[in-house]
Amino acid sequence: MKKQISVLLLILVLCVCLFAGMAKADVIEIEEYWEEFFYTHHEDCETVNTYYTVNTKGGETKVREDASRLSKTLLEIPNGEEVFIKFIYHVPNGSDWGFWLDDRVMGEYHTEALWILMSDLYDPENPPEDLVIYEQKGSTVTDESSTAESSDEEESSQITEPGSGNGITLAIVISAVVLVMLISVLVLVLIKDH
Repeated sequence: MKKQISVLLLILVLCVCLFAGMAKADVIEIEEYWEEFFYTHHEDCETVNTYYTVNTKGGETKVREDASRLSKTLLEIPNGEEVFIKFIYHVPNGSDWGFWLDDRVMGEYHTEALWILMSDLYDPENPPEDLVIYEQKGSTVTDESSTAESSDEEESSQITEPGSGNGITLAIVISAVVLVMLISVLVLVLIKDH
């Protein structure tokens, strides 16, 4: 009987460890979305890691939740503001969309993605020859975001395959297999004693 209680306590401890690991694995980091998106659509994406300047006839550009004109508009950025574009997604038979990487804005709007139509932006280092600069209209993005974006640029300059990071998924699978084996042993012990 003491042996059965010891095995049962061991299984309970392992269950607690397993569920604690699963809870930790459910936390989604902001970088994971863009890494997975880039990996999934790598043939249609181009890494740029460049600051672009908003420049539209309407005076501001819409920041969307998805790379689509039909997706939800999160905010609007006035002409003259700079945004850090991590990569450009060339939508097959569609427009080019830039993934704006800004942890502060993502946190504020509770989103993992900020997409901007690339036709609304230009690279100040390499402007197109036919560029018409439209006058600046108001300001909704602060200089703090530029500072945060520059530190994000340095930290997240490498693209990695999803799941190749810290191995949490592998640890959960191994824990689940060990747990199933221990429960099977406990059941066999209980059946044998009866």
